[in-house]
Amino acid sequence: MRTAVTSYRCPATRCPGCCSPAGSAEPYCQCCGIWLAGPQAAEVRWIDGELGRVDAARTGLISRRAALLDELMMRR
Repeated sequence: MRTAVTSYRCPATRCPGCCSPAGSAEPYCQCCGIWLAGPQAAEVRWIDGELGRVDAARTGLISRRAALLDELMMRR
């Protein structure tokens, strides 16, 4: 069984499993051997994109929280 990795930081031109370069004509990753076509691979890429957006939103929320806490501390 594979464990989750942070492959969502890899561009779409790379293998979603190991982040090595993956050509569009190659059905399998030359490095880790996973199948790069089909609905499962497409879903992994979609999930990677969603995780990237969640990370960006989380970073923004943490920054905004810190700014609000700073403002609240100044009111003391």
